[in-house]
Amino acid sequence: MNRKTACALVALAACALVPAIGPALAQSPQLPAETSTTIAKAADDQGETLLRTLFTEIEQGNIDANSVEPMPRVAIQQKLDGIRQRMQDLGEIKSVSFAGRQNGGNVYDVRFAEGSSTWVLWLTPNGKIAHVRWAFN
Repeated sequence: MNRKTACALVALAACALVPAIGPALAQSPQLPAETSTTIAKAADDQGETLLRTLFTEIEQGNIDANSVEPMPRVAIQQKLDGIRQRMQDLGEIKSVSFAGRQNGGNVYDVRFAEGSSTWVLWLTPNGKIAHVRWAFN
C-alpha cells in the first residue's frame, strides 16, 4: 500500500468516527464550580509567589532566568535601577493581593508603606513570567 492510499484510509476512518465520538464530546462533564475556583486560586497563588520572588530579585539587582522568560527579563533589567529606586522610595511591602484578570493576565495590587503599585503577570504553562506590566500609583 502506498503512502497516498494509507493517508486516504486514515482520513476515511477518522470521518467514520466523528458521528460516534461527537455526541460523547458534546456531553462531556463540566468541572464543578469549586474545582474551577480551586484551579483559579492555585494560579493566583503561583502568580503572587512569582511576583514576590521578582520583587526580591529586583531588590538584589539580578532577575533569575528560572522565573522570568528572556524578553520580560531584559525589559525589567533595562529599567531595573528606576524600579528598584521607586520601590525603595515607597518603603516596605505591606501586602500583595490578587485583583482579578485582565486580557489573560493576573492583576495584583501591591501596597507599600508609602504608596501602591499595580502589576500584571502573564504566566507560561511551565510557571514562568512570560510578560509583565507595572504601574506605580
